[in-house]
Amino acid sequence: MHQGLQIYPMAGSPAGGKCLKVRWALPGGGKSGGLRIAIVAYCETKNVKVAGMWLRKNDPSDDEFAAAVSPA
Repeated sequence: MHQGLQIYPMAGSPAGGKCLKVRWALPGGGKSGGLRIAIVAYCETKNVKVAGMWLRKNDPSDDEFAAAVSPA
């Protein structure tokens, strides 16, 4: 079974998008060698924004994730 990618839905963004937390394993990285990616999908306009990206060892807190998906 391949477990290189996991997607978790989060709360919506203040701008109306759907927030997703993606865990992405990197080849040869082991358990701590992956990425954490914050993605916002705007379904009506069919746009996707990568709002933030962190190395697994710097896993974002809930506040960091919320700040990344909020419009600037």
